[in-house]
Amino acid sequence: MAGRGIIWVLICGLAAAFAASGCNTDVAGPPGVDEPFSVYGILNPQLDTQTVLVSATEAELKPTAVTIDAQVTSTNLQTGVTRQWRDSVVTGPTGHVDHIFWADFRPDYGSRHRLEVRRSDGATTFVETSIPELITLEQEDTRSRHFIVTLYGEAFRPLHINAHYGVRAFYAYPGSERRNPSMPYSEFAVSVKGNEEQIEGGWRIPIDLNIKYESLRSRYYNEHSRSSEVFVGFANPSCDGLALEDMRVSVTVGSDEWDPPAGDFDPFVQSFPRAFSNVQNGFGFVTGGYEFDAPVYPSTTSLDDTWFWDSILNRTPHVFGCGHYVGA
Repeated sequence: MAGRGIIWVLICGLAAAFAASGCNTDVAGPPGVDEPFSVYGILNPQLDTQTVLVSATEAELKPTAVTIDAQVTSTNLQTGVTRQWRDSVVTGPTGHVDHIFWADFRPDYGSRHRLEVRRSDGATTFVETSIPELITLEQEDTRSRHFIVTLYGEAFRPLHINAHYGVRAFYAYPGSERRNPSMPYSEFAVSVKGNEEQIEGGWRIPIDLNIKYESLRSRYYNEHSRSSEVFVGFANPSCDGLALEDMRVSVTVGSDEWDPPAGDFDPFVQSFPRAFSNVQNGFGFVTGGYEFDAPVYPSTTSLDDTWFWDSILNRTPHVFGCGHYVGA
């Protein structure tokens, strides 16, 4: 079912990503409490099917129960439309049973929803949450290798931020203008999480274009099972490297409810049911989020300050004594 993997992410780390990770974890609340349910999920405006994981607080005593006394509904608080969710039973390899409730709809960016889980005796767990607006990205030319992108939007938090480098090997023969960029293309993702700065109206993210260059170069050669000397065809590798063909930034966008204690997604802290919860009369975390992806490309001046070869202008960088090589 579309979107089911999202639930496991919440259980296994809260904001690891919005993709499947596969993890069996008991998310029921502690036994002996009055709250009827634990509920976890992410409402994603990019998916046609929404899912939440629901557990009764006494589930630790009945880990293989194939039925659950729960009715799940959601209401769009702006339109008033209410939907009934359906239960699906998922059995893990150890026989542990989970109840994943689902509904076919795509929430709007910027919408607000109320999710209710009701027991037959009327006891109800509920949560209200918002879907972040669709963010926008602007890039800033610092005229140096310190490339900057800024994300603008309302009430959101960037949970994962990756710079994706589309690269191709190049080499230039020392002492001549001969070069050859006709090598295989590869794309590598580099996390730039941790450098972001919250500003008015969004988040500012500096990216040092050189910081992972050597790592990317090694990954490229390893992916194509060649050393730099063999790859470029001559013994002096001082003028080989990577051409930057294209670049993009991907962001996992969450609502501003993703605000853990002390601002840190510490697994030890999150193991306590009440430590990071927005659910009322229950336990868990339900929020909105989605993936954002946008192409970017550093300016000519920025690339001139890096170790990447500018594939658009067909020039190598000032690095390793290569100088600039142009022509075929």
